[in-house]
Amino acid sequence: MDKILVVEKDQEILKSLMEGLEKYSDNFEVLSTRNGEEAIGIINQDHVNLLVTELEIPKVDGLAILSYVNKHYNEIPCIVLTAHAKDIKELRAYVNALQPDIKEMFSTGALRFLKKPVDIDKIAQSIIEALEECSLKGSLNGLSVGSFMQLVEMEQKTCRIKVGSQVEEIGTVYFVEGVPYNAFYGFLEGEDALLEILAIDRAKITINNLPKEKLKIENRIKKGLGSLLMESLRRKDESKAGLSN
Repeated sequence: MDKILVVEKDQEILKSLMEGLEKYSDNFEVLSTRNGEEAIGIINQDHVNLLVTELEIPKVDGLAILSYVNKHYNEIPCIVLTAHAKDIKELRAYVNALQPDIKEMFSTGALRFLKKPVDIDKIAQSIIEALEECSLKGSLNGLSVGSFMQLVEMEQKTCRIKVGSQVEEIGTVYFVEGVPYNAFYGFLEGEDALLEILAIDRAKITINNLPKEKLKIENRIKKGLGSLLMESLRRKDESKAGLSN
């Protein structure tokens, strides 16, 4: 039977989630913890098939858990519970309009967002759908770079994100309170570098939180993350269309 790990810092909310998901015990088994350090331990020790986590949790935060899963267990789909989710309807509408093979390249099936407070049946439906999708595809190939950065933006993190291919680290992005400040990719810097990083497929992602007062980095990115994501998608779309002609 599939095992689901639920990570929620609030004891009462976690209890409510566990009790509510009990009626789906024929579909999956639910494990739980209230902190990120224990979550990583459970992921390492048990065969976890899906992760449900909020982002503001003690010891190791939710973004660090997602980064760890992306690096070591990128076949595990993740559902993020957040009270800070921004409207990304415009971006998803563009993705849905892409050709099927291009859409697949930008699939966010490995990462789903649910805004808190969430209905138990809605969580269960998302869990079942993600497990079925994973079973059909064999693997969801981890989180997309864009999806991960959207979470950083939502949580207004000040951090450094390192992005790599399967064999090497090739890009770095600095965020200040959720805003992309600068990026480096080879000889590129700023927006050009970030666009290249957003286009990396099957990326390995690591995150390091940084105190704002110690982050001495020039602001070289003037466009918002949403605009850059759209531009990255358009470039990918145009490149694919050019190859097919």
